[in-house]
Amino acid sequence: MSVKNLLIIPGSLRANSSTHNIIRFVLQHIHAETKTVFDGTGQLPHFNDEEAPPAVVKEWRALVNNATAILIVTPEYAYGVPGTLKNALDWLVGSGNISGKPAGLITAATGGEYAHASMRNTLRALNAITSEATILHIPFIRSKMNTKGELIDSESAGAIINLVAALKDDVVG
Repeated sequence: MSVKNLLIIPGSLRANSSTHNIIRFVLQHIHAETKTVFDGTGQLPHFNDEEAPPAVVKEWRALVNNATAILIVTPEYAYGVPGTLKNALDWLVGSGNISGKPAGLITAATGGEYAHASMRNTLRALNAITSEATILHIPFIRSKMNTKGELIDSESAGAIINLVAALKDDVVG
C-alpha cells in the first residue's frame, strides 16, 4: 500500500541544496498517489497571530490539512531551524492542520543536532505523530553525496528508505 497524499516540506530555499537532493532521492523511493513538494515557505508572511491569516496562509494550511503524511527535510542554519521553515510551521500552531498526522523528519547538515532537536520539539508541539523510525539525523551530509548531489553513502540511503517505509506504515497502521 502507498501513502495517498504525501506533503514534503524542504527547509532550504535553494533548489540545488543537499535538502532538495535528499528530496529527489525520497521521491524515487516512495510510492504515493500524490507527492507534493511545497517550495513556498519563502512566500509566507511573517507569523502574526493577531491578524487574520492571508490567503497564502490559508492555502498553506489547506495543503497540510489535505496531506495524509508530512515529511520535512531540513538543514541547520546557525545552530537552528531555517527561519522560513520555522515560520511556516508557526502558521500551523493552533490550526489543527497537522495534529494527528504521521510526520517524518530528516535533518541533514554539517552538524544538524541543534536543528534536529528543535524540529522534534516543534513537531511535538504541533501534535504530529512521529516515532524513532520516522526521525533521522544525517550529519556531514556533503561528504555523503557526489558532485552531482547524488547520495552515495549506502548507510544514509538505507536509513532514508527505512524512514520512508516506516512513515508509510504509520499511515497504513
